[in-house]
Amino acid sequence: MKRAIFGTALAVVMTSAMSASSQAAVYVADLAPARGLPSAGQVTVDFNPDANTIRFLVSAAAGALAQGDHQLHLHANYAGNLNIGNPLTQQVEAAPPALTDDVDGDGIIEVFEATPLIGESWWTIATVAAAADGSLNYDSGVLALAPGLIFLPDPLVVGSPGVSGPEDIDTPFNVDNIGFERSALDNFGLLAFDIHGAPDPAGIGATPGEIDGFDGYESLRPALAGAFASAVPEPTTWAMMLLGFGMVGASTRYRRRRTSVAFG
Repeated sequence: MKRAIFGTALAVVMTSAMSASSQAAVYVADLAPARGLPSAGQVTVDFNPDANTIRFLVSAAAGALAQGDHQLHLHANYAGNLNIGNPLTQQVEAAPPALTDDVDGDGIIEVFEATPLIGESWWTIATVAAAADGSLNYDSGVLALAPGLIFLPDPLVVGSPGVSGPEDIDTPFNVDNIGFERSALDNFGLLAFDIHGAPDPAGIGATPGEIDGFDGYESLRPALAGAFASAVPEPTTWAMMLLGFGMVGASTRYRRRRTSVAFG
């Protein structure tokens, strides 16, 4: 009788843990100035697809960011990426750029150089000012998600942030205005996150180009970026899973005691 009750309780606990793990997960991305460089920030995302809710916790260390407003972007990438008409056909990995992706050789990773890697589908979560020491801490709170298009950015035209002339929106670095679809979140492990906003160093840059040494603060230029690691179960899910494993161990010990034979 005890064994039957124990087995039933164990099944309930493990089923509950599996159900909870399918409902919600936490994703973490370390943010760095370029792929392969030391991390200077982090984003933690609590995503519950069944409840259709999401929450972003974003932080950057002191000195990681310049003074000014910083756009926080969640990125999705699609096969073909640039100028393919209907890009929402095959989602692929969104990757932060590396220093080797500096196409024009000006020493700066510009947004139009990063786009083929990190993806031209993005969701602007918020625009946040860095603290006086160059740090940033942001909590989006719990956001409700709707099906279909979540976010559609304004078209990039001359005069947009980071677009000083027609050369900044010409091929090969122009960005199609495709927006961010709710369906991209179902492949969260393929997404990436970045923080935009960095100064345009005087005397650095190629002309024509996004960075030409005269534009001052570039609100569009990537400052920190990172890709998401595998999902981490939420604390309540961990607790139920650990309880279930503990009950498995206890059940094993109980069976061993019942089947042992004593010789006297």
